[in-house]
Amino acid sequence: VESAAGNLVADAQAWASSANGAEVAFMNPGGVRSDLTYADSGGEGDGVVTYGEAFTFQPFGNTLKTFPMTGAQIVSALEEQCQPAGSSRPFLHLGVSDGFTYDLAKTFVTVPIDPANPDAGSITNCTSVTVSNVMLNGVALDSAATYIVTVNSFLSDGGDNFGTFASITDPKLDGGNDLEALTNYLGTFGPVAPPSTDRVNEL
Repeated sequence: VESAAGNLVADAQAWASSANGAEVAFMNPGGVRSDLTYADSGGEGDGVVTYGEAFTFQPFGNTLKTFPMTGAQIVSALEEQCQPAGSSRPFLHLGVSDGFTYDLAKTFVTVPIDPANPDAGSITNCTSVTVSNVMLNGVALDSAATYIVTVNSFLSDGGDNFGTFASITDPKLDGGNDLEALTNYLGTFGPVAPPSTDRVNEL
């Protein structure tokens, strides 16, 4: 599901790559590995994010990549949140940066792992996804228009079956380290409230 954590990272990445023209950023949920909690964890004071906490939260050290995508390609990437049958996680909800919204409908089916062996358990597959009413800063996304998008290098290379990002052949501008983007964002704008989770409207 949509998370404040994923949206926070997407906000930080959009801000950090704004000099490269970024209009929207997306964050893979698997890149967020913990909560950022309010309570003091070691003497820093309540509500303070230490570098160690930020690293635990987002530890992979990816590089931000910024590149052009058509509206149609963006929708294609959003549809890839519905993972292939047999995946351990049937749906991977991308974090989205502030100003980007859309409607989402998804369906799932639970099937036995081994129909001949009921004791083997079952697995849930995503069977369909519909992305609609996509807006950027209140303006409908144009399927033929070009937008400047930022993702981390894991997504840019097609990680987690997001092949549309990997298919982009235009030059991908380097936007620096993703953890550095997050810590700089928090340092510049703190205190930062958890982002809303109404950027995606689940139908």
